[in-house]
Amino acid sequence: MRALFVCCPEIGQVHPLFPLADAMVSAGHDVRFASGAAVTDQIGRAGFECDIVGPADIEEMFAALVERVGGEPGAGLAPDEVVDCFEIESLN
Repeated sequence: MRALFVCCPEIGQVHPLFPLADAMVSAGHDVRFASGAAVTDQIGRAGFECDIVGPADIEEMFAALVERVGGEPGAGLAPDEVVDCFEIESLN
């Protein structure tokens, strides 16, 4: 089996995936990562191949998100509007 781990370009998001990736390699599977440039060195030092995709780092990722949604994610949303995003009937 081949596995591709895709994660945010932040070591706190990448590091927890290493044990699972190691276990998959030990079981004979091919493992590769895809993330931003900020974490490719750490992924390589852990012994995995990594393709650079998406924003370079977490700051660039959130800047792109702010641009796409027209403001800070969640800013100014009433709880009832947030509920609609998750298709939840009510907060009560």
